Amino acid sequence: MLLLLLVAASLADDEPEVPPEVAEEVDEVVEVQSASRSALPCRTALDRAALEALPARRPEEQPRAIPGFAVTNHLGHGSWNWSWHGFDAGHGRELETRVEGVPLNVSGHILGDGTADLAFLPRIVVDRIELCPTASRPGAGAWSTAGSLGYRVAMPHAGWLARVTTGTDGSGEIIVGWSPPRRTRETFVLFEADDGLGVGPDRRWRHLRLIGGVQGTLGELQASLLVALHDGAWDVPPEPRSRDLADEVLGFRESYRLWSGAAESRRLLVTGRVARLWLWGGLDVHAWVTATGTGLADNRTGFLDHPDQGDGTRTFQTTLDTGVRASLTGRRPWLSDEATFQGGVEVRGTSSEQDRTRVDLERQPGRVLFERSVGRTGIAAWGRARVGFFQRAAVEAGMHLAYDRLALRPDEDAATAIGEAFTWSPRATVVGTPIDGWTLHATYARAYRPPDPRRLLEPAGSGATVVDGLEARTVIDPVDLFALTLTAHGAWAEQEVVVDRLDDRVLSTAPTQRAGFEAALALRPFPGVRLQLEAAFADARRRDDGTLLPYVARTWFSVGLHADDRAVGPVRLTGSLRLEAIPRRPLPDGFTTGNIVALDLLARLRWKRWAFELAVDNLAPWDWTSEEFVHVSRWDPRAPVSPLPERHVVAGRPFALRLGVEVRL
Repeated sequence: MLLLLLVAASLADDEPEVPPEVAEEVDEVVEVQSASRSALPCRTALDRAALEALPARRPEEQPRAIPGFAVTNHLGHGSWNWSWHGFDAGHGRELETRVEGVPLNVSGHILGDGTADLAFLPRIVVDRIELCPTASRPGAGAWSTAGSLGYRVAMPHAGWLARVTTGTDGSGEIIVGWSPPRRTRETFVLFEADDGLGVGPDRRWRHLRLIGGVQGTLGELQASLLVALHDGAWDVPPEPRSRDLADEVLGFRESYRLWSGAAESRRLLVTGRVARLWLWGGLDVHAWVTATGTGLADNRTGFLDHPDQGDGTRTFQTTLDTGVRASLTGRRPWLSDEATFQGGVEVRGTSSEQDRTRVDLERQPGRVLFERSVGRTGIAAWGRARVGFFQRAAVEAGMHLAYDRLALRPDEDAATAIGEAFTWSPRATVVGTPIDGWTLHATYARAYRPPDPRRLLEPAGSGATVVDGLEARTVIDPVDLFALTLTAHGAWAEQEVVVDRLDDRVLSTAPTQRAGFEAALALRPFPGVRLQLEAAFADARRRDDGTLLPYVARTWFSVGLHADDRAVGPVRLTGSLRLEAIPRRPLPDGFTTGNIVALDLLARLRWKRWAFELAVDNLAPWDWTSEEFVHVSRWDPRAPVSPLPERHVVAGRPFALRLGVEVRL
């Protein structure tokens, strides 16, 4: 199939016109001079240059260059959590995540409702990341309660690329890619093999990724096709065995923390897009299909209930997701300085099959715990209008309507449980530039989570969760030497669903509120050199009793010194030294996590066709804990089940040094 992409590229016109911005995924760059052009609500865009200057190993880590966006990961490459605007978006939940317009959040995922899986995406092809505040992007729908995150992919350059990387964590990476000359960088094919042993009890990992795309013109149509294949696995050594527990080699705490487990992920993604352009607008039609298989095997606390058998589990899920999205855009410049109208519809269907079996500490299967199927149908329509005035102000208003139907069959004998929700989501943005170098933004939007499968078996538990969000932002950038950005935000949820994943049941719901602010100061003392100072605070609480929501990063700090592709004689240098700190986060029952402090280094030297890279994680290094598993309901083996959820919490990351060599032909 990937070979067909390249054949299609050769059949298309030699030098196609780069598609203009006719769809909501192809928003205008934030750095524009006119207030009317910057009226799009996407608050932050990271382009290729910004991403290449950031120390990051995976696509999930790249958004941490956004002020206030915290990224933590437990057990290395196996799992990750996002935290932003007071939302704990573990495994991508609470953030609508799309890659080239394809939605990734899945209903009823084994890692939690709304989980988004980015493991299939090679970091090197990420060309741009856009983050919008709560549901403000036109067309943003389910799981956009904290915001919407969009990834766009392309090759770094035309021609051949080969890259080899190795590290002190036993990691090795090989990348081979090609983009035909005289084509857009969206036409490419790339293969990546990524393997590593990890550090200490960190996860081993293995990934094979193959991705390719083609973009061109077919008469008056502009068309694109993207195909991605992925096979990945993670593992956690060392593995406590039954004999260790019987011989009392490991005590309660040690065996609890030194758990063993494994995960696997396989994905096929195919997405195509066709756009028809006219003088004052265009039509964009986008369709996709993804097939995913995800498995988890955990041996955690076998000595508690079944010392001879263990109480670990193995869960496997297969998911098929299909959808089509169409949007129509029109421009009417004679109405004002700029007027834009857009409307669209999206239909999406998801079907998942899950099974969970008991496994002992040797990972031998036992009895079947459950088998179930989850299906979701989503239909959405939206419209917006944007009008600019006198090059100094712009107003945008819109509405998003959605209908979601969720069906859960818990086993063969039980009747299918149905949950339905109709959601209307108004949104509005106002932007103005009182004077040159000073811009003001204000955004209101309503977002929602569709029904949670675990709630369907409860009385009156089938509705969606609605979140109203506000954001006000000012950007002061009068000269090239410095830029200051100040942001205040708030969000109010009608109910916060608390789930105990150990027993796979909903424990409680409550109304919640979030409020906070962010500040970012960028100094540019020399051309190509940036000093960035960033800080954020978020207060997330239940409204009924005022208790803090657990796991949310309340404060966040970052200091970074960056050199953006500077020419020094015959070579070009890119460098980054970044200090990030996340103080203690609250946990249930009054516990807190440890502090997260990491100093990361990236240095890249490019000479002619060659590039040499040095990257260091946790350069200091500070103390780190690769696993703080908070299965709160099992802290005390004699206590009854606690009304608290199971979650993983991580403090820091290990020291690791990596060297890479790249050649471009």
